[in-house]
Amino acid sequence: MSWRPAPVTVCAGICLASMVPALGQGTTPGTNTVHTATPAAITIPMAPLNKDVPARPLSSDEAVRIAIVHQPTVEAAEQAVLAAKARTDEARAATKPQVAVGLTYNDVESLNTVQGRPSSAIQSIAGYEGTAALKQLLFDFQHTREVVAQTRFLEVAAQDSLLKAREDLALSTRQAYYSYANAVRVQQISEASLANRQKQLDLAQAQLKTGVGLPSDVARAETSVSQGVTSLTASRAEASLARINLALIIGIDPRTPINITQENAPTASSDSLPDLVAAALKSRLDVKLASDTLKSAQHGIRAARTNNSPVVSASLGLGSTGANFVPGNDAFNVGVSLSWDPFDGGLTAGKVREAKANAAIAVAQKKSTELQVASDVAQAYIAMKTAEQRISSAKDALFNAKEGLRIAVGRFSSGLGLFLDITDAETALESAESDVTVATLDVNQARAALSHAIGAKLPGGL
Repeated sequence: MSWRPAPVTVCAGICLASMVPALGQGTTPGTNTVHTATPAAITIPMAPLNKDVPARPLSSDEAVRIAIVHQPTVEAAEQAVLAAKARTDEARAATKPQVAVGLTYNDVESLNTVQGRPSSAIQSIAGYEGTAALKQLLFDFQHTREVVAQTRFLEVAAQDSLLKAREDLALSTRQAYYSYANAVRVQQISEASLANRQKQLDLAQAQLKTGVGLPSDVARAETSVSQGVTSLTASRAEASLARINLALIIGIDPRTPINITQENAPTASSDSLPDLVAAALKSRLDVKLASDTLKSAQHGIRAARTNNSPVVSASLGLGSTGANFVPGNDAFNVGVSLSWDPFDGGLTAGKVREAKANAAIAVAQKKSTELQVASDVAQAYIAMKTAEQRISSAKDALFNAKEGLRIAVGRFSSGLGLFLDITDAETALESAESDVTVATLDVNQARAALSHAIGAKLPGGL
């Protein structure tokens, strides 16, 4: 016995199918939707144009130059170098002649006594005494020289820190620069996407007026436009914030108008990771800073060992005394002195142990720095290669998304497709464009990080 559908079921299916056009088109071709207008971009009062910021689009190298001139952190590092130089001069002063000059006036009054009893006679003695002395260190078993060498290498380390601060600032500036460029591109994508969504709304309304479209298509198109407006508003804000952040990093008023190019970071000087690591170990200021700090600590050990060594000095003096302002009784002396503190209660031994510990710390820090440099290069290299692979696939996806939108619009215009296909294709296109933009940002930032990791030089003149 074969099964057949009941007549009632067939009738219900036929009746429901006949109702679909009525549900889709209805008797009124209009729709009850709300159109979202595009709001004006939010602006803030701009500061007067900085004389160092050109009105034309700014390159990343120009942004780095501006940052090094205006960023307060660089000024702080420069002052640290001056302080280190002053400490070197302080230590070196002990090797130079020391001149001391003095002038004294004395007025001594004494009460005379007669047979042990005070008398009314008062004796007064007044006079002037002038002295001039010259002292020169002759020999102290190289103690002062080692102290000077120790402070001198600390001065060199401060100079390394200054250069490192500039290179770190250059990296931060480039990262902020490419982030701002990415935000501008995202805003442009949002603007183009909103324009596409508006065209799609116009198409849906035209199809509805001709009787071949659905009111739901217009409602969906209006929703798509509203989403596009929301996306554009957010991207505008992100671009403004990225510009403010760039201005902050380069050390100028965040309200300063800044225009930038859409340049891409240069490729690495080599594609070989071992070569890049070797170049970094030779060029990175981190390594030089650690090496100079170690040299300073080694001189500190030698200075500590001679802390209580005998000190031989020569002196030359001139003295004059008398009752008049220009004394007339002159005296001249020449001398050689020896001072030695052989028992200092363990002070020198403690200084030696401390200096050795500081040197051991410097050795460990140097090894750690070398490992960190190799790690920085490897991480930046992998990030760059990964981003370069992503941007290639993202561009392929973008091409396919554009083609998908073109096909969806064509099919809908011909009455063969659904409007939902257009909105899906538009969403896919915007996502693909965003993926390309993000991948481009990652490539630029990874290249900048790799350039910094290998110790690439700053732009010319810096």
